[in-house]
Amino acid sequence: MKYSVIVPVYNAERYLKRCIDSVINQTFFDWELILVNDGSSDSSPMICDEYTKNYPGKIYTIHQNNCGVLCARRVGIAYAQGEYLCFLDSDDYWDANLLNEIDIFQVEYDSDIIVFGFRKVGFAQSKNKEELPTDQLFLYQGKDMQFIYERIVAGKMSSLWAQVVRRAIIDFSTDYTNYYHIFIGEDLLQNLAFVDKASSVLLVPNAFYNYFYNEEGLTRRKLTPLYLDSHVFVQEQLFSYAKKWIIPLDPIYQSFRNVFYKCFKSFYQDALFSPIYTKQEQRQIIVYLSSGICKTYLAHVNIVWDHKRCSLCLFLLKRGNFRMLQMVLFFFRILNMIKNAY
Repeated sequence: MKYSVIVPVYNAERYLKRCIDSVINQTFFDWELILVNDGSSDSSPMICDEYTKNYPGKIYTIHQNNCGVLCARRVGIAYAQGEYLCFLDSDDYWDANLLNEIDIFQVEYDSDIIVFGFRKVGFAQSKNKEELPTDQLFLYQGKDMQFIYERIVAGKMSSLWAQVVRRAIIDFSTDYTNYYHIFIGEDLLQNLAFVDKASSVLLVPNAFYNYFYNEEGLTRRKLTPLYLDSHVFVQEQLFSYAKKWIIPLDPIYQSFRNVFYKCFKSFYQDALFSPIYTKQEQRQIIVYLSSGICKTYLAHVNIVWDHKRCSLCLFLLKRGNFRMLQMVLFFFRILNMIKNAY
């Protein structure tokens, strides 16, 4: 088997057939498709089973209780038999020539990882806009791999679905069960290990993948300690690999501090203008942002006083004055309600 295609499936009934059909319609035929149903409550399990019945020996379905996309991908990886592994999200789809084009590159360059571009579809303002990893074909190996290390640390090569990975470099021995709570940056978490073991990476200036931008699926996400903890955990892994690859850490710290500032700003605005948090939830977020695991980064976040109310709240957070911060947020909220009333 040359290529194993791994698709995590969770409540994807609206788009799943399109996704699966895009693999079936490939002009290259040496592949297997592994569908990992991650506890879906819609008709997705039946759709998976139907395709498995109709394509025996080509399409396989694994049913499991819901444990997240990271868990689903690792289950699919463990089951895969292909020499190369491909990753496809259940609401996205491939061009019909993806595997054929990838195989041509693989035969000529024999690269451990092949990275290709994608186009956004389903969103009017950016429909069919291509995002490419490079403007010219280039094989990175030996000393040139430093460019790839710097690229992934900079967050420019984090999506598993935009690449094909040789099975031989997959970290099968790594136990990811303690990471299953991670739901932000889970692709980057795995890709760091893949790139670390890779001897060569090929960047291809072509888009073969269609990333479906589903506006209906976009909802305002509450900031939670789990959300923040995902950021923290993945960032710590990033620091570890950056040190190993001898990459300057200052830009990474700055990037991480920016993430924390954006998180706090989002929390401030939601707590003030769209009160979606209970008092207990507010305190949980405030305590977590001020905890030891975050303090190192939070201490270096610059307070910009162009937005005085938000900056005051950030100042109180950095000082660890939780009670005062909650009182100020409540006071600002009352002022905002009075202002809107008139």
